[in-house]
Amino acid sequence: MDPGVYTLVAVAADDRRMDFVVFFAYTEMLGMVTTAQADTYRVAVDCRTDTGHVYLLRAFAYDAAENGTSADIRVHVRR
Repeated sequence: MDPGVYTLVAVAADDRRMDFVVFFAYTEMLGMVTTAQADTYRVAVDCRTDTGHVYLLRAFAYDAAENGTSADIRVHVRR
C-alpha cells in the first residue's frame, strides 16, 4: 500500500449476523463495508495530504435487526 494510505480495521460480531460497518472521521463518512473476513471490516483511507491533523475516528457496526454500536479513537497523522 502507498505511504500515507492507511487501513482502518473494526472487529464486529453478533449472535446472528452483522449487516455492515460504517467508518467516519468526525462527521465525514469514510466508507461503508458490508462484507467481513472473520468478523473484521476494513476500509482504506488516503491521508497523504492531511498530515499534521488529529482525527476522531468512529466505526458504527449494525446487525441485521439494525441494532448498532460504535467505538471511537483519536489519531494524529504525521509524516
